[in-house]
Amino acid sequence: MKAISLLCALTWCAMAGTATRAAAPTAEEILARWAEASGGVEHMSKLENVYVKYKVFAAGMEGVVESWSTRQGQTRQELVLGEVYRTQTVFDGQGGWTVDHNGKVQATEGVALRDALTEAYFVSMSHFVKGRRAGTIESLGLDSTGTLHRLTISPEGGKPVTVFLDAKTYETVRQERQADDRTEVTFYSDMREVDGMRWPGQLRVSTGDPQYDTRLEAIEIRTNVTLPPGAFDKPSEGAKDYRFTGGHSALGIPFELNSNHIYVKAQVNGGEWLWFIFDTGAGVTVMDRGRAEALGLPLEGKLEGRGAGEGSVEVSLIPNASFTLPGVELVDQTIMAIPLGMVSPYEGRPVDGVLGYDLISRFVVRIDYVARTIDLLEKSDFNYSGSGERIPVVMEDNHPHVSADVVVGGRRVKGHFLIDTGARSALHLSRPFCEEHQLASAVKTIQGGYGAGVGGETKQRIGRVSELILGNVVLKDVVTGFSEDQKGAGASRDASGIIGGDVLRRFTVTFDYSRNEMILEQNTSFQDPFEYDMCGAFLRTTEDYSAIEIHRLIEESPAVAAGLREGDRITSIDGQPVSKLSLEQVRALLREPGRTLKVGYEREGAKAKTSITTKRLI
Repeated sequence: MKAISLLCALTWCAMAGTATRAAAPTAEEILARWAEASGGVEHMSKLENVYVKYKVFAAGMEGVVESWSTRQGQTRQELVLGEVYRTQTVFDGQGGWTVDHNGKVQATEGVALRDALTEAYFVSMSHFVKGRRAGTIESLGLDSTGTLHRLTISPEGGKPVTVFLDAKTYETVRQERQADDRTEVTFYSDMREVDGMRWPGQLRVSTGDPQYDTRLEAIEIRTNVTLPPGAFDKPSEGAKDYRFTGGHSALGIPFELNSNHIYVKAQVNGGEWLWFIFDTGAGVTVMDRGRAEALGLPLEGKLEGRGAGEGSVEVSLIPNASFTLPGVELVDQTIMAIPLGMVSPYEGRPVDGVLGYDLISRFVVRIDYVARTIDLLEKSDFNYSGSGERIPVVMEDNHPHVSADVVVGGRRVKGHFLIDTGARSALHLSRPFCEEHQLASAVKTIQGGYGAGVGGETKQRIGRVSELILGNVVLKDVVTGFSEDQKGAGASRDASGIIGGDVLRRFTVTFDYSRNEMILEQNTSFQDPFEYDMCGAFLRTTEDYSAIEIHRLIEESPAVAAGLREGDRITSIDGQPVSKLSLEQVRALLREPGRTLKVGYEREGAKAKTSITTKRLI
């Protein structure tokens, strides 16, 4: 869960009383009336800082949020929810930091920096007081009801925000801004006068589903206060929360590779060994909710969890968790519990949890895909001297992003990509990125490529980009998903797409979040061609893993030509019962070109056989 953003909201309030004119006012006239109704520019010019304290209701918990802001655009916000969730964000006017719920300090970069610059513009009241921070203001006229003026305010370096003002009173009704694939809306009510200005006594922040709205009620609002010492300095890290059981590293932690997903064993609170996906695409560490309940772990709160897929799931917090991997222990962690049962059938094996940023950020992590081992190294001891490609990383909301280029239809297009060891495919391009550059129409694609994440299934067309360029590394004819999702990660406007496991497995990969760097060293798989399913059947297991079924089919594929249908259960391949094969092994057999396979299957209780001759579909 991100920290709650309140600061700029506090300047978007207004006092009733100004009448409208018959003629449509200009942006300048609307802004002047808004400023006058809010208390007047003279009052605003005298404000050095503002302190606010709100009672907050979020994630099924109650807490308090305090914030300080200055006329220079500096901000500090501290959020405490229940007994398990505490965050802090600081912006010094140019850059900033976030202290997450486990005490880890992260610099504000990328999209988070744009959000911080937006906050800075509004808390400094730069839209009202000239000569402060730069930005543009445009009137969009009245809304469809004819009762609200609309202004789009675009802070320099920040995100555009649309403000809706009552056309009679010039009181702020709501504001909207883009939050990745959704619109975040803040509603204002219960205006209160403090020191000659008006402030909202109540706020409601929503991204569409009311059950996950955040509500705030003002406890205290004061102006020109004495600021806490070092209020806008870089925060300090929390206490060290890990220990190596021998030396200054944990070397050779074994893993299994399943559909390019890295599976490692870990203990939670000293219990049995469980299987976790090692996932740079996970901003937090999570456990399967059912597994957590079976272990008797405490669950608190109710948040919205989203990722791949267009839906969302309910998330709870697990406090005071410890994780043990071979050679290392991570303690006093607050992690998330989400239902992972919908993911496991696509994996063909149980998924007990996902190890994400909370673990990875503590170390320098080296993943050797050939040896199937992970090294966790002390950051202060690490000094790379090899010849691998060093790729700058930007950390955004606990996720590593890199700049990379794709060559599609003879055009080279720059992008901003999430590096995701938890994505099985090679490259996935977001729908807005594809539409902006007309990428899907520039290459031959097929409909298909269904995938699955915590938000359900994903939809995409599958094709190839001529090149994927990472620094000086060039990968050719890369199988690529061109997203058609309307929500979720595939609809993100903040990232161009995802670089996943089918790219990363061709390297020994080192992640050094402390130095904002990823290092790629080519391994023996580097020259392997990128391949896609050659059967046209998207397979998954039943929920009890006892059978393999056809979940989706690609039109005009070998599977369709063989007479197979969605819902058929595969019973054998070339006479070998699938009960003796893993889902991963079956998928591998169907990825070899020009191979004729005898397939036994069951449909509505009746058994049958057919033959499939595999071929490249793209």
